[in-house]
Amino acid sequence: MTAINAIALGARGRLITDTAAYDRHGVVTAFVNKTVVVPHLGMVFATRGALATRRTLSEELEAFASFDAVIAEGGEVLREAYQAGAFAFAGAWEDNFDLIMVGWSPSRRQAEAYTLSSLSHGGSTPFAFRQLSLILAPDLDDSAMRRIGLKVGRSFDTSRPAHTLLEAIELQRRTPGPVGSGSAAETAYVVGGAAVLTEVSEAGIAQRIVKRWPDEVGRRIEPEGAGPLPQRSPPQLRIVA
Repeated sequence: MTAINAIALGARGRLITDTAAYDRHGVVTAFVNKTVVVPHLGMVFATRGALATRRTLSEELEAFASFDAVIAEGGEVLREAYQAGAFAFAGAWEDNFDLIMVGWSPSRRQAEAYTLSSLSHGGSTPFAFRQLSLILAPDLDDSAMRRIGLKVGRSFDTSRPAHTLLEAIELQRRTPGPVGSGSAAETAYVVGGAAVLTEVSEAGIAQRIVKRWPDEVGRRIEPEGAGPLPQRSPPQLRIVA
């Protein structure tokens, strides 16, 4: 599934994701911008799961009056939409999703990051927003985080957020994961195309490509220096802080 990482610290929030779309076997079908920018709400979001879920999420979330209102009421709205079948698309092979969102809170005067999922991750409640300062999806183990300087001892070092997010997605690219959320999902390398960094502050939203990879439509992703695919995939969402 898609790699999405986010850090929100005080005046600025950042979200990074890749651009590879693929079929259920992990073959790249297109390269797309997976980050949805909602300027009038001062927020951005990205999803893990079927690309088609972004359309429904956009329709539901853009109708709110503010980012704060999305956080206060959006979870229940998305639950009702999901139960009504709004995320079941003809021909889609996946309707579950993880939503990761970064926005500027006018009332709290700070950038904030939230995660919400249609599934339960580590005992979390489906369709409930949870505020975090750092989100990694898919998960990275402690040794990997120490290699990129994200974890020092038992603490997390977010003093270089843009650098940290890029280093994290490079590691995720070389870590295979499931293609979908089902128990029978195939395992493949699924992070590719380009790394797109989006920054959110009170002044507005900025987006740029910070890394390109030599992946091709019609082929599986084969990261440089990556090993053979394992039989089991690592956890898919880390609730960090």
